[in-house]
Amino acid sequence: MANITPDRVFAAADALEASGSRVSVRSVRDYLGGGSPNQITPLLASWRARKPSVAAPEIQLDPRIVQLIAEQVRAAAGEAAVRADERANEAEDTLTLCQQENSELAEQLATTLRALDEARAKVEQQAGTISEIREEIERVRSEAEEEVEAADTRANREREVAETAQHALARAELRLESMPRLEGEVERLRTALDEALSGKQSAEQQAAVAAAKLDAAIQRVSAAEEREREARQQQAAAQEAAARANGDAHQAQITLQAVQARLESTSRELETARGSLSELKEELKELRAEKKPAKNGEQG
Repeated sequence: MANITPDRVFAAADALEASGSRVSVRSVRDYLGGGSPNQITPLLASWRARKPSVAAPEIQLDPRIVQLIAEQVRAAAGEAAVRADERANEAEDTLTLCQQENSELAEQLATTLRALDEARAKVEQQAGTISEIREEIERVRSEAEEEVEAADTRANREREVAETAQHALARAELRLESMPRLEGEVERLRTALDEALSGKQSAEQQAAVAAAKLDAAIQRVSAAEEREREARQQQAAAQEAAARANGDAHQAQITLQAVQARLESTSRELETARGSLSELKEELKELRAEKKPAKNGEQG
């Protein structure tokens, strides 16, 4: 849009008048290559007000030219009527231009407000989704902690049973060397040892299931992060649209700020969920580290 200043409007009006063209809001706007009719109208009125008025020559009332005077008066009245019609047409044309511009601005504002409403709805939807995912993460974390704790307890118990069985088997084998009748007891202890080792494997499998659930929760968090990035992109698009609107979009800017605050709050909640997942990973890592020495001891 052309830069509208008093000097440019005055110069355009002077040039149009000098060329014999009609001076109006539309002709000045076309001469300048664009501009808001709402800005040109008051400046053009100032230009007309600054023009010096031309005093009408004094008419000598000569009885011999009374008829000529009457004709001059009629001609002046006709010219005044023509000028009045031109001014009326110019005012109507200016009003039409202003109405068109106001209609365009109203459409732009409505488009911007719709975009902001859509962005706000999407951000609120994403916030609800992230909240649900956070609750699911907490639930999975709690279940995983319980399962890991139970698996650890079972592993310790089975390890103790296995160690006891191994000691008993060793004693039985020593006795078997001198007491053949204890052979059946040794076989029973061997069977008990196999069952204890099988129970330990079951506990390790349950720990693996808990780890799989943790991985699934991590994938859901990653999906939530992707949806958050999409919401930010939509928010940025809404901000660009709002920047093109005039001062009438002030209320829309307030709404955009509220959306930004909601998005920042959602980001903080997501960071908290990530921290909880990191803690759960560390706990699972420690559980696996504790089981490795026990497994190595059994193999020895």
